[in-house]
Amino acid sequence: MITRLRRVRLTLLALCTAVFPAPFSIASAQVAELGLTLDTTQTAVANPASTQPTAAQPMAAQTIAAESAPLAHSLLWKITRPGIAHASYLYGTVHIIPESRFHVPDRVIEILEQTDRIVFEFNMGDEDFSLSAGREMRLKPGTTLPMLYGEERFAALAVRVQEDYGFDLAVLSTMKPFYLIPLLGRNLIGEPIKSYEQYFFDYSNENGVAIGGLEDVQRQFAVVNAIPLEEQAAMLAELIEEPDEAKAMFRNMYDAYDAQDLGRIHTFFLESPEMKKYYDLLLVDRNHAWVPAIAKHHEEGRSFIACGAGHFAGDDGVIRLLRDAGFTVEPE
Repeated sequence: MITRLRRVRLTLLALCTAVFPAPFSIASAQVAELGLTLDTTQTAVANPASTQPTAAQPMAAQTIAAESAPLAHSLLWKITRPGIAHASYLYGTVHIIPESRFHVPDRVIEILEQTDRIVFEFNMGDEDFSLSAGREMRLKPGTTLPMLYGEERFAALAVRVQEDYGFDLAVLSTMKPFYLIPLLGRNLIGEPIKSYEQYFFDYSNENGVAIGGLEDVQRQFAVVNAIPLEEQAAMLAELIEEPDEAKAMFRNMYDAYDAQDLGRIHTFFLESPEMKKYYDLLLVDRNHAWVPAIAKHHEEGRSFIACGAGHFAGDDGVIRLLRDAGFTVEPE
């Protein structure tokens, strides 16, 4: 059970922090019907040596041990800096959320009406993403899911997927297991899903607001490539065969998000020893790389920056790092 729970936590992380509903289509009509596409997180832009990881990177023990003072319960933070007259805003999202819990505060809408640019973890309008996604999301030629699982187990998994989720796993047998995890999200969550990033992206298109990104789209796939295929396959199989733990964790995470409890959200990254392998890769390196990107966007105009709320808390959280860099960051 311990091993299972560790894997489910990693699966939860994949669904909630490394998945981005976004405007590009996948060749399968079943995938398109779900309206899901993927933001597969990347490594630090500031460290060229880490942009193409081949194995999970260990986390220094002090990274988890050292925690910042608790942050105010707020998803919206005002960013200012001496010498720059305007303010920018940081808004914490969860990338997949039940429709019944989706809510955009009036204050956020007011800010959007005055913003010059909406900034995402990556530029969702970048054509390079859709061009490279089909290639990156698929297994190497000659490798298929039946080969990873064995024909008998794959057939059993396909039956469960057809019964529980209503799509044919065989149609997607050339996709990397990680990218199939979001397709199970609707069933796990138990109702239609929404995306804050999609909402903000649609707002930008409808109102002619410029968009930007904190990360280079060409590096979006580095983290997934760092997770061995065998581990990805185990994550997917775990979710298909034993979904109850993940369902409970979803409920807990959404309760924390509703409470705007950034510290509690951050702990979802720290609960499992398995996460030590990916903590730097998913959070620490990226947060450090985002600070100069946020500074640049702020200097260029009033920016509304939407990124995962799990990036906010901790000594290596975005809020602490921005303050260390000379910004004033205050809850709204």
